[in-house]
Amino acid sequence: MNWLAIVGGVVVSLSVLCLGLVGGAWWVLTLWEREMYLAGYLNSLFYLTVWAGGIIAGYRAKSLPWRHGAIAGCCYAILLQLVGWLLAPTWMNGQPAVKPVIICLLMGALAGVVGQNLRKASKRRRRYKALRVQKF
Repeated sequence: MNWLAIVGGVVVSLSVLCLGLVGGAWWVLTLWEREMYLAGYLNSLFYLTVWAGGIIAGYRAKSLPWRHGAIAGCCYAILLQLVGWLLAPTWMNGQPAVKPVIICLLMGALAGVVGQNLRKASKRRRRYKALRVQKF
């Protein structure tokens, strides 16, 4: 198990989340409407960050990319659940707490496979470029 790939996936997820939150804050402050519904934006940002982290974890993994992506997605979801609990310490019960973790686990596994395929494609591309030699 390549823990560096998993940590890299979680770090990429957190950095994409920070960039998305800054972009969302800029969007909200420039529109300046009385009531804005941001739940859809925040949910899509959450799942986009899981997808990005899973791709990076799968790209860096030597074998079993689905497992690395799934663990990265699960760690990221648990980390955000923990931060949410620290900000509002209420009892998290059952489905509302477990559902995002399971979705992130499955989404991270799929993204890990995509990341491994991107890695193999980039290796093929580099090998193909090395075979093409320019003649002067």
